Amino acid sequence: TVIEVVKGSMNVEDITSVRECVESTSKNSVFKLPYQENYPAMCMATASMKDKNIIHFICRSEDVFLGYHSFIDFGTHLRLMNGAFNRDMKTTHHAYENMFLKVVEYAEEKGIKKVYWGPVLNETKRRMIHEFQSTLIHFSSSNPLIKVIFPLILKNSRMMSKKVLRFRTQ
Repeated sequence: TVIEVVKGSMNVEDITSVRECVESTSKNSVFKLPYQENYPAMCMATASMKDKNIIHFICRSEDVFLGYHSFIDFGTHLRLMNGAFNRDMKTTHHAYENMFLKVVEYAEEKGIKKVYWGPVLNETKRRMIHEFQSTLIHFSSSNPLIKVIFPLILKNSRMMSKKVLRFRTQ
């Protein structure tokens, strides 16, 4: 696996690959969020930004685009903007782990002390992060029927599985 670091915009072929990765991730997603339909466009917009503070870590195996993470570099810290891996492939774990190492290497080279990785909902990411900040998911609706039905659906969703819930105390 090769990790390419790109500052500013990605090339057109990679932007297309970003969409493919996001779509493969979302179709295998644990929970569909209200903004899920907008997420591919948001990721492609990030990939197209010409700002030198936008840093993309692109994972490839030979010429195959496996996935990416895009960060914004604030000088003192990196913050994950978005990212996805092609979940239609047999495995991308090796690429994911190598991407983590490359981001840390980049941060050390630049004197960056903190990297914010975004939500942690998978085992690989959980094992590679030593500090967690609690977050909450809020739901709101003006429709009384939805207010009653949604908690019942959520209670029985994969979001409430033991596998996902163990992250809440990390």
